[in-house]
Amino acid sequence: MAWFKSQFPNLPVAGAWSSSGVIHPIKNFTQFDNDIFTKTNASSPECSATIQKSVKVATDMMSTDEGKSQLAEIFDIPDPASITDDFWFYYADIFVTQVQYGSRLSLCETMESVTEAGNVELLETVASLGTAGGLSYD
Repeated sequence: MAWFKSQFPNLPVAGAWSSSGVIHPIKNFTQFDNDIFTKTNASSPECSATIQKSVKVATDMMSTDEGKSQLAEIFDIPDPASITDDFWFYYADIFVTQVQYGSRLSLCETMESVTEAGNVELLETVASLGTAGGLSYD
């Protein structure tokens, strides 16, 4: 409703509500990503490095159909063809929600435990963090 009101201010609307609305949107707000990095790095450099490694692994997999199929299987996404750039919003949310809502230490303990893991095991760990946090791609 809040989006509708902002896009169509001339149309009559009885009310508008936004549970977590952005007041001053900033395009390409990299400071937010930097804050998440800084917080995880404060727990340990291994934590932030393993998160970065997982992003690289997922990025590499996104570049091929076979890789997308693997990601779909790992992250319980029914249709590999449905994996779009929205995947990155979901993927980032796995880490962001942990940091923002008080689970940074357990996030980092989990990520540190798979520092030397293989690519699939690493991404399975990320997927399990998402599931445990109540997140899903859909």
